[in-house]
Amino acid sequence: MLPIIDTHQHLWDLQRFELPWLAEAPSLNRSYVTGDYLEATAGLNVVKTVYMEVDVTAAQHPAEAEHLIALCAAEDNPTTGAVIGGAMGSGAFGDYIRRFAGHAAIKGVRQVLHGPGTPPGTCLGRQFVENARLLGELGLCFDLCMRPSELGDGVALAQQCPETRFVLDHCGNGDPYLISGNLPATRGRAGTRTISI
Repeated sequence: MLPIIDTHQHLWDLQRFELPWLAEAPSLNRSYVTGDYLEATAGLNVVKTVYMEVDVTAAQHPAEAEHLIALCAAEDNPTTGAVIGGAMGSGAFGDYIRRFAGHAAIKGVRQVLHGPGTPPGTCLGRQFVENARLLGELGLCFDLCMRPSELGDGVALAQQCPETRFVLDHCGNGDPYLISGNLPATRGRAGTRTISI
Protein backbone atom coordinates (compact mmCIF):
# COMPACT_ATOMS: atom_id res chain seq x y z
CA MET A 1 0.00 0.00 0.00
CA LEU A 2 1.27 3.46 -0.88
CA PRO A 3 2.55 5.36 2.18
CA ILE A 4 0.53 8.52 2.95
CA ILE A 5 1.71 11.79 4.46
CA ASP A 6 -1.28 13.69 5.83
CA THR A 7 -0.32 17.35 5.46
CA HIS A 8 -3.37 18.80 7.24
CA GLN A 9 -4.09 16.98 10.49
CA HIS A 10 -6.27 18.58 13.18
CA LEU A 11 -6.11 17.52 16.81
CA TRP A 12 -7.44 19.27 19.89
CA ASP A 13 -7.66 18.46 23.55
CA LEU A 14 -10.33 20.53 25.29
CA GLN A 15 -8.72 19.75 28.64
CA ARG A 16 -5.68 21.68 27.41
CA PHE A 17 -6.89 24.29 24.90
CA GLU A 18 -9.79 26.68 24.31
CA LEU A 19 -11.34 26.74 20.83
CA PRO A 20 -14.08 29.39 20.94
CA TRP A 21 -15.39 28.50 17.46
CA LEU A 22 -16.53 25.10 18.71
CA ALA A 23 -19.55 26.77 20.34
CA GLU A 24 -20.95 27.08 16.80
CA ALA A 25 -20.03 23.50 15.84
CA PRO A 26 -21.70 21.19 18.38
CA SER A 27 -20.94 18.05 16.37
CA LEU A 28 -17.20 18.78 16.77
CA ASN A 29 -17.34 20.06 20.35
CA ARG A 30 -15.27 17.34 21.98
CA SER A 31 -11.61 16.46 22.13
CA TYR A 32 -9.96 14.84 19.11
CA VAL A 33 -6.60 13.50 20.21
CA THR A 34 -3.92 11.26 18.74
CA GLY A 35 -5.76 8.09 19.72
CA ASP A 36 -8.81 9.23 17.76
CA TYR A 37 -6.63 9.98 14.76
CA LEU A 38 -4.88 6.61 14.91
CA GLU A 39 -8.25 4.84 15.11
CA ALA A 40 -9.66 6.82 12.17
CA THR A 41 -6.64 6.12 9.96
CA ALA A 42 -6.03 2.48 10.94
CA GLY A 43 -5.04 0.41 7.93
CA LEU A 44 -4.54 3.41 5.63
CA ASN A 45 -0.72 3.44 5.87
CA VAL A 46 -0.50 7.04 7.11
CA VAL A 47 3.20 7.18 7.93
CA LYS A 48 3.61 10.87 8.77
CA THR A 49 1.39 13.84 9.50
CA VAL A 50 1.68 17.61 9.75
CA TYR A 51 -0.48 19.15 12.44
CA MET A 52 -2.50 22.18 11.36
CA GLU A 53 -3.36 24.77 14.01
CA VAL A 54 -6.96 24.71 15.25
CA ASP A 55 -7.63 28.38 16.08
CA VAL A 56 -6.95 28.23 19.80
CA THR A 57 -7.19 31.52 21.68
CA ALA A 58 -4.28 33.84 20.91
CA ALA A 59 -3.05 33.63 24.49
CA GLN A 60 -2.59 29.89 24.02
CA HIS A 61 -0.43 30.08 20.87
CA PRO A 62 2.83 29.49 22.79
CA ALA A 63 1.33 26.55 24.67
CA GLU A 64 0.07 25.07 21.39
CA ALA A 65 3.56 25.38 19.89
CA GLU A 66 5.23 23.79 22.92
CA HIS A 67 2.70 20.96 22.91
CA LEU A 68 3.34 20.28 19.23
CA ILE A 69 7.10 20.29 19.60
CA ALA A 70 6.72 17.63 22.30
CA LEU A 71 4.21 15.64 20.24
CA CYS A 72 6.50 15.66 17.20
CA ALA A 73 9.41 14.46 19.33
CA ALA A 74 7.45 11.48 20.67
CA GLU A 75 7.82 8.21 18.81
CA ASP A 76 4.33 6.85 19.51
CA ASN A 77 2.51 8.84 16.83
CA PRO A 78 2.95 9.89 13.18
CA THR A 79 2.97 13.66 13.80
CA THR A 80 6.36 14.97 12.64
CA GLY A 81 5.68 18.60 11.75
CA ALA A 82 3.37 21.45 12.72
CA VAL A 83 1.88 24.63 11.35
CA ILE A 84 1.15 26.63 14.50
CA GLY A 85 -1.24 29.48 15.15
CA GLY A 86 -0.06 33.06 15.30
CA ALA A 87 -1.44 36.58 15.55
CA MET A 88 0.11 37.94 12.37
CA GLY A 89 -1.10 41.50 12.92
CA SER A 90 0.59 41.76 16.30
CA GLY A 91 3.78 43.69 16.97
CA ALA A 92 4.73 40.89 19.38
CA PHE A 93 4.60 38.23 16.66
CA GLY A 94 8.32 38.55 15.81
CA ASP A 95 9.44 37.60 19.31
CA TYR A 96 6.87 34.80 19.43
CA ILE A 97 7.85 33.17 16.15
CA ARG A 98 11.61 33.54 16.69
CA ARG A 99 11.13 31.55 19.89
CA PHE A 100 9.87 28.56 17.88
CA ALA A 101 11.39 28.98 14.42
CA GLY A 102 14.52 27.00 15.28
CA HIS A 103 12.60 23.84 16.11
CA ALA A 104 12.68 21.33 13.26
CA ALA A 105 9.04 20.40 13.90
CA ILE A 106 7.72 23.93 13.27
CA LYS A 107 7.05 24.34 9.55
CA GLY A 108 4.90 27.46 9.41
CA VAL A 109 2.08 29.58 10.77
CA ARG A 110 -1.59 30.01 10.06
CA GLN A 111 -4.11 32.59 11.22
CA VAL A 112 -7.72 31.84 10.30
CA LEU A 113 -8.97 34.84 8.33
CA HIS A 114 -12.54 33.80 7.54
CA GLY A 115 -14.10 34.30 10.98
CA PRO A 116 -16.97 36.77 11.33
CA GLY A 117 -14.83 39.13 13.44
CA THR A 118 -12.06 39.37 10.84
CA PRO A 119 -12.63 42.19 8.34
CA PRO A 120 -11.69 41.85 4.66
CA GLY A 121 -8.17 43.06 3.96
CA THR A 122 -6.80 42.03 7.36
CA CYS A 123 -3.87 40.23 5.75
CA LEU A 124 -2.84 43.42 3.93
CA GLY A 125 -2.20 45.47 7.06
CA ARG A 126 1.35 46.79 7.43
CA GLN A 127 2.23 44.67 10.48
CA PHE A 128 0.69 41.55 8.96
CA VAL A 129 2.75 41.96 5.77
CA GLU A 130 5.94 42.57 7.78
CA ASN A 131 5.32 39.43 9.79
CA ALA A 132 4.61 37.39 6.65
CA ARG A 133 7.96 38.56 5.27
CA LEU A 134 9.62 37.55 8.52
CA LEU A 135 8.27 34.02 8.09
CA GLY A 136 10.09 33.81 4.77
CA GLU A 137 13.30 35.07 6.34
CA LEU A 138 13.00 32.34 8.96
CA GLY A 139 12.34 29.63 6.38
CA LEU A 140 8.72 29.18 7.43
CA CYS A 141 5.54 29.17 5.36
CA PHE A 142 2.20 30.90 5.84
CA ASP A 143 -1.08 29.04 5.32
CA LEU A 144 -3.89 31.10 3.81
CA CYS A 145 -7.28 30.20 5.28
CA MET A 146 -9.71 32.85 4.05
CA ARG A 147 -13.08 33.55 2.48
CA PRO A 148 -13.23 32.84 -1.27
CA SER A 149 -14.19 36.46 -1.97
CA GLU A 150 -10.87 37.58 -0.42
CA LEU A 151 -8.50 35.31 -2.31
CA GLY A 152 -7.31 38.42 -4.16
CA ASP A 153 -6.05 39.70 -0.81
CA GLY A 154 -4.04 36.49 -0.47
CA VAL A 155 -2.53 37.06 -3.91
CA ALA A 156 -1.66 40.66 -2.98
CA LEU A 157 -0.04 39.45 0.26
CA ALA A 158 2.03 36.85 -1.58
CA GLN A 159 3.18 39.44 -4.11
CA GLN A 160 4.49 41.62 -1.25
CA CYS A 161 6.35 38.67 0.30
CA PRO A 162 8.28 37.00 -2.53
CA GLU A 163 10.60 35.09 -0.17
CA THR A 164 7.74 33.51 1.79
CA ARG A 165 6.08 30.25 0.76
CA PHE A 166 2.28 30.31 0.90
CA VAL A 167 -0.10 27.38 1.14
CA LEU A 168 -3.77 27.77 0.22
CA ASP A 169 -5.88 25.75 2.63
CA HIS A 170 -9.19 24.07 1.82
CA CYS A 171 -9.01 24.98 -1.89
CA GLY A 172 -9.72 28.57 -0.88
CA ASN A 173 -12.77 27.61 1.23
CA GLY A 174 -14.91 27.54 -1.90
CA ASP A 175 -18.52 26.58 -1.25
CA PRO A 176 -19.35 23.82 -3.77
CA TYR A 177 -23.07 24.60 -3.54
CA LEU A 178 -22.50 28.26 -4.32
CA ILE A 179 -20.10 27.47 -7.16
CA SER A 180 -22.51 24.98 -8.73
CA GLY A 181 -25.52 27.30 -8.29
CA ASN A 182 -27.34 24.41 -6.59
CA LEU A 183 -27.99 25.81 -3.11
CA PRO A 184 -29.95 23.66 -0.65
CA ALA A 185 -33.16 25.29 0.57
CA THR A 186 -31.72 25.70 4.05
CA ARG A 187 -28.81 27.89 2.92
CA GLY A 188 -28.84 31.49 1.88
CA ARG A 189 -26.60 33.09 -0.70
CA ALA A 190 -25.64 36.11 1.40
CA GLY A 191 -23.84 35.86 4.69
CA THR A 192 -23.21 32.12 4.50
CA ARG A 193 -20.56 31.17 7.00
CA THR A 194 -18.80 27.88 6.70
CA ILE A 195 -16.87 26.52 9.60
CA SER A 196 -13.61 25.33 8.13
CA ILE A 197 -10.44 24.96 10.10
